[in-house]
Amino acid sequence: MNRQFNRDETALLRLFKRIQMHPSQRFYERMANAPWATHASPTNGRLSFSRLLVAMVSAVVVVFLIAVPFRSLAQQVFHFFTQSETDVIENPVSLEPTVEQPALGDLSDVQRASEVAGFAVRLPQDLPAGLQIVSAGVNPGGVSVTYSDGQITLILLQLQGTKSESTFYVGAGANVETVSVDGVAGEYVRGGWRQVGDDLVWDNTLPESLLFWEKNDIRYGLLVEMGEISQETLIRIADSLR
Repeated sequence: MNRQFNRDETALLRLFKRIQMHPSQRFYERMANAPWATHASPTNGRLSFSRLLVAMVSAVVVVFLIAVPFRSLAQQVFHFFTQSETDVIENPVSLEPTVEQPALGDLSDVQRASEVAGFAVRLPQDLPAGLQIVSAGVNPGGVSVTYSDGQITLILLQLQGTKSESTFYVGAGANVETVSVDGVAGEYVRGGWRQVGDDLVWDNTLPESLLFWEKNDIRYGLLVEMGEISQETLIRIADSLR
């Protein structure tokens, strides 16, 4: 498995040298100093979707780097998710995302936020009682909004389609459901990766859930990071975006 990661690292370096994205020297230093050679350290016993979601808003390239090693395990590719052939990823390594400071951290002026993002920012009009905005980040091409009531934490993402080519990897036992949301077809998954020793194990019983859809070239995501929100309620929230 480590030899596979080494091959992936070499391929990535060649790829970024060929394309016109021109990574910075800091990128290559980070590649050399930890991500592909150091095992992910256990934290709370599970790999939270939120780390990947934040990276999607601030540095989409980082999400691509995290995702590449799993491609050899891909079994089925959905529009927003890629399902692996197994529920266990042995000895995974990942690149810790470098999160940029948002260009705008206040959504009190939605018109201003839309100008910064480069598209019309939409916010839900129908939220479970008590959920309020506790943080927000707006960068060109991406918006992240976190709602919480102390018991439930919900993250809303909005990304320009050209900036959101990455997919999320789920285990073989994950149930990827196609759902109707916001007038289009979306995908819903409940569960997440739990860290067991040095491995990651997909666990459908984790309370995390993720709903993705794309409309008018904007990709949307709703993540339940803490607490419980049903699929039906997530879809209702999505349908209320204005």
